[in-house]
Amino acid sequence: MNKKGFTLVELIVSFALSIVVVIYIFNVVLMIKDLYITKGIKTNLLLKQSEIATMIEDSFLEKELTLFTVSNEEVEFLYDDLSTKILTYNKEENYIEFDNKRVYLETGAEIGNFSFKDDVIVEKVTDQSYNSILSLKLPVVHNYIEGDYGINIVHLYNSVW
Repeated sequence: MNKKGFTLVELIVSFALSIVVVIYIFNVVLMIKDLYITKGIKTNLLLKQSEIATMIEDSFLEKELTLFTVSNEEVEFLYDDLSTKILTYNKEENYIEFDNKRVYLETGAEIGNFSFKDDVIVEKVTDQSYNSILSLKLPVVHNYIEGDYGINIVHLYNSVW
């Protein structure tokens, strides 16, 4: 008997093994693609979060905050030199703006509503002490990744009230 070829069983086994390997490689490629996309979105959201927070914190370092007011989509900061800067957002156009500088968010990111807390911590104020604490939160979430990538600011200041 002459055995120069493969049997039908050997062909079926080799095709089955090839299909298993191809499916495994395909799943690995999809997992890497998904990881690449989520990490890219997360990195961009963190960069934009840092950019906005840095602008706000820099304004607090330049001038002394004395008062702030919050409305539905706007926070107005009043400084000791009587200048003001406004933090606002637009959900339709998907941006956050501070002092007329807009930062556009990633597609798929959603902006929440302001939440804030303002407490007087010391009744008697000296020039060197802070009497109030501001806690301001503007959440930003993304429908593709978990977590809050919004603004969360806590700042001690001398309130005029």
